[in-house]
Amino acid sequence: MLKQKVPHAVTVQCVLHRTHLVAKKLSGVLHEALMIFIRSINKIKAHPLNPPVFAKLCEKNDETANQLLMHTEVRWLSTGDSLQRLVDIFDSTVEFLGEVAPLLCHELKKCKNHLLYLADIYSKFSEIQKRLQGRDVTIIQARTIIMGFQVKIGLFENSLDRRDYKYFSNLKHFSMSLMEDHSISDDDIEIFTNHLGNLQDDFCIRFKDLKNMTILEWIITPFDVKFEDLSVEPECEYELAELSVDIAAKAMFESRSLSDFWYNVNTRDRYSKLAAAAEPFLLAFPSSYMVHAGFSHVNAILSKQCNRLNLEERCDLRLKLTNIQTYVNTLVRAHQAHLSH
Repeated sequence: MLKQKVPHAVTVQCVLHRTHLVAKKLSGVLHEALMIFIRSINKIKAHPLNPPVFAKLCEKNDETANQLLMHTEVRWLSTGDSLQRLVDIFDSTVEFLGEVAPLLCHELKKCKNHLLYLADIYSKFSEIQKRLQGRDVTIIQARTIIMGFQVKIGLFENSLDRRDYKYFSNLKHFSMSLMEDHSISDDDIEIFTNHLGNLQDDFCIRFKDLKNMTILEWIITPFDVKFEDLSVEPECEYELAELSVDIAAKAMFESRSLSDFWYNVNTRDRYSKLAAAAEPFLLAFPSSYMVHAGFSHVNAILSKQCNRLNLEERCDLRLKLTNIQTYVNTLVRAHQAHLSH
């Protein structure tokens, strides 16, 4: 539909979904360990009598939390939060499972290093997922976040090769423990670095279109243009020369987002050719975030009491999704309910 209305707009497959697919790529050993973690959590959460007993045990041990978090297979990654909670109350979890499921408890203790690594790496995936969400995220910003994370994965891999855990807070804390020093084996390090290498390869394959995408640099930095290296139409070059010395426009550029600057009425009126050239990159929807936000608002609006509302004719959903601020109190004060009032 977007291509029908704006044929020159840039479109890509949802970056959130692709990131989720990359995060799911685990080696056999790590996947088996993840299944053990999920089974451990489910063992405690599934039985209705277990959670209150487990909560009392956590309070007795002065844990930071008293309940585990369920793992849900959804697009917005919940695995990171679930695993991190398991790390935070690991000792109480092991103590509890030792009584109700000794074999599972033994398996959980054997793969503690894998738990620490997966909690760290999934927390990083959750971080970029949050940065990729939002109605104002453009394809330029999404490309920067994705390409930047690929570079960071290389840093993570090189760091683990040197047994430097500065990027992995859980592994770092564990390795600095006096009682468990040097407990991260060479085999574990090899498993972790191989996984990071596979992640980087998968990123390159799934995001090849973003890596090869040509984005005009003057859209991002219109006031630091080198005209001798510029290759644009004469009309755009003429406007860009004037824009590069426009003090008022520069002040607005520094105080607003990229989209707000190029969509500003003054910018579009004075530099129409430049704004038109930048528009395809600003109109692009790099993720399906707005679609999911729309579904969430529909679920909230169409409650049991209001299930017959026609959202296509009413403006309820549009008000939820728009950036325009509504001044309800002003509208109410201006409305005369009855002639006698």
